[in-house]
Amino acid sequence: ERLVALQQPRKLPEVPRRTILTFANAVAGLALAAVTGVAGWSYFASPAMQTFQTPVGGHQILTFADGTTIELNTDTVLRARIDHDGRTAKLIRGEAYFNVRHDARIPFSVAVGNQKVVDLGTEFAIRADDRNVRVALFKGRAELDSTGAKPSNPSTVLAPGDVAIATAGKIGSAH
Repeated sequence: ERLVALQQPRKLPEVPRRTILTFANAVAGLALAAVTGVAGWSYFASPAMQTFQTPVGGHQILTFADGTTIELNTDTVLRARIDHDGRTAKLIRGEAYFNVRHDARIPFSVAVGNQKVVDLGTEFAIRADDRNVRVALFKGRAELDSTGAKPSNPSTVLAPGDVAIATAGKIGSAH
């Protein structure tokens, strides 16, 4: 009897087209809600750049979870994001001293004007004004990259005691 039942084709009940469209719309709505939820969670869960500012005559020392410290001098604005996904900072104006905990897996970089300093395990200071960027290296190594259009010397590796002065697209050394 079972074999006979398997050999006879059974007619499935017809599902109205309206029911299929309603079901498809519900699935699409749930998918959209899931995508929106994941995007929203990742936006709010990932830390954004934090802004730190010192007034004229002010001074502030920032300590991050990875052991990196940044010392802000007077009239300085710095934006930073330091977490397990990345370690970046942007010096908007002023002067900052960086004592970076080296981590080859997650490099530390500082953007300032058309320049970028990448930590290679180091302590360095950066001073930015309207005309140039001055980078002084105290310990370790750092790479200074010019990110402006057609830089004449795109990159310089600094050693302890080096001071580099960078203007739009050009990096030189100071004595």
